[in-house]
Order: sequence, then C-alpha cells, then structure tokens
Amino acid sequence: MALNTRNTRIAFKPSPYHSHRNSRGLPRWLILLVLGILLGSGGVILLQTSYGPKRLTILESEKLTSDYTALLVKDQTQQNTIISLTSQLKSSQEASEQLLQAAQNEILTLKQQLEPTQQSLKIFKSALAANMRLEPVGIASERFKQSKQQSSINYELLLLQATDTKSTFNGSADITFEGTYPNGRAGAIKSPMLPLQIESYQLVQGSLEFPPGFTASKGTVRVYKPDSNRALGWRTFNVEQVP
Repeated sequence: MALNTRNTRIAFKPSPYHSHRNSRGLPRWLILLVLGILLGSGGVILLQTSYGPKRLTILESEKLTSDYTALLVKDQTQQNTIISLTSQLKSSQEASEQLLQAAQNEILTLKQQLEPTQQSLKIFKSALAANMRLEPVGIASERFKQSKQQSSINYELLLLQATDTKSTFNGSADITFEGTYPNGRAGAIKSPMLPLQIESYQLVQGSLEFPPGFTASKGTVRVYKPDSNRALGWRTFNVEQVP
C-alpha cells in the first residue's frame, strides 16, 4: 500500500496571530501600532504648537515670578501705610472733632448768607421754565405772599429782556391786586408805579399796605413803555396766603 506524501494545505486558521514566529521581521500589527502612536503624538504636538496656548519660556516664567513677588511686596507696603495712617487718624480724633465743629459753624454761616441768593435762584429757575413772550420785556415769575396776621403783602417779580436787545429797557410796571373785604365786597388795589431798568433781567422786591381786613386772591402785573400808558404785556398770578 502506497503512502500519499503530498503536502496538504490548511483551509482555515483560527487566528492570524499564530504561534509560529515570522523569521523575516516584526509582526505587521506591531509595526502599525507603533506608527499610529508616532503619528498621533506628532499630530498632538503640531496642534499644540500651531493652535494651542503659548507656553512660557524659562525667562518669561522667571520674569512672571519676579513681578508677582514685587506686587506682593507693594501690597504689603500699602497695607502697612494704611495701618499707619489709621493709627494717626485715631490719635488726632479730638483735634479733628474741634476742626469739624468749626467747619460746621462756618457752613451754617455761609448757608444763612446764601439764603437770599437761593430764593432769587428759585425764582429765576421757575422763570426759565415759564412759557412767556418777550416784547421786548417779559414777566418771568412772581412771588406774592400775604400774611393773615398783617394787612400788607410782600411781592417779588422777575422781569427778563430779550437776549438780542442791546439797549437797556427803562420803563415801569405796576401790580393790581384783586380780593375781598371783611364784609365780602370785592375790590382791587393798585400799587404805585415801579421803575424798571433792565439790561438782561431785574428782580423787583417790595411790599404794599392793604386796608385792614383786605384779603388778596390774585395780582396782575403790567409792564409799560417809557412815558406811555400802553402796557407791553401783562400776567396774572395767584396770591399765597400764609399764617
């Protein structure tokens, strides 16, 4: 009986990683793995170099550390200065209180001196908001106050002249107060002529005596040309009754 010595080919191998070592070199899978690691590392390095945050050099790192240390020293110096100034402030507190009292007294005196000016400014401020006609003089605002305990009235008038007028307005004005007497009868009392000399504005202040018991409710201001009885303009205002 003859033996068949022909080599038989293996039809299937269960795994490519067979136990027989390839005598021609390293396995292909190991080479691919190493190449993949190298390529991936190179790509990461390239991305960090091109698009990633800039890394500090040794000199830059040393400079940053030095600047940080200098800031710490400066901050500590400033804190020590604050502590010293606070201590000085506390030690001179009594002297400061005396100076503060003197300053408060001076401020109070200045406020008392400024009170008339502030009243004029209030009138002037209300005049700026008023819708008035300058032909060429306008009656900007008023302040009529009558005390119930007195038979007189105090008045303040602010008159303005048009800004494009270069000459001084020399005219006059009067005030007609309308009201009632104690018996209920209506009446009117006219003030004397008030001389005017207006360059840009003029504040007219004064008082007028009423008959006993006369209570004014409103006042009409009229402005006249020089040497003329024709009124340039007029405005009517309410009278403020005060206790």
